[in-house]
Amino acid sequence: MSQFGKSVAALWAAASVIGLSAAMPAGVQAQTLKAVMHSDVKILDPIWTTAYIQRNFG
Repeated sequence: MSQFGKSVAALWAAASVIGLSAAMPAGVQAQTLKAVMHSDVKILDPIWTTAYIQRNFG
């Protein structure tokens, strides 16, 4: 990508961030995201088991 292309991409990125932040209402509060795992976490040690659920939990 040329230097001009990088400048244009940076300009578009900055403009979109400014536009999105201006469109957000001022009274927006943070919310908690709750995740439901696909199975129970039975062993907490990721070295003892190779299941992805333990890796993701840790």
